[in-house]
Amino acid sequence: MKLIVALFALLFSTSALAAKTHVKTDIIQDGEIVYTLNSFKDSSFWGGRYSIQACYIGNLYDVCKSLKKDFARNAYEYRSGAHDLMELKSCEVRGLTVAIEYQLSDDYDNIKPVTKELTIPACHGL
Repeated sequence: MKLIVALFALLFSTSALAAKTHVKTDIIQDGEIVYTLNSFKDSSFWGGRYSIQACYIGNLYDVCKSLKKDFARNAYEYRSGAHDLMELKSCEVRGLTVAIEYQLSDDYDNIKPVTKELTIPACHGL
């Protein structure tokens, strides 16, 4: 009986996790993934040393909502003392992808704000 309860708990916890829409971000250095986040992240401090690739898990039409939460979390961290800021300028579904435009800035004078565009596809193989 304990095994059946454990299997049901695992099934429901796994399906609940799978149902949560989020963006996965791989941070890349020299062509290799050095870190993976289960949220969207980019930074003006990474400059040419790191790049990112992102994909979404879950419902395509919930991706912008998830991204807005990631950007809001970053804004809160910035107001709380972090030094880099991501601002979401636009987010829209295009076919089976999500296109975003965002600006990276920080509170250091030597790094100018930069605007980026990114197309986020669905994650495959998950």
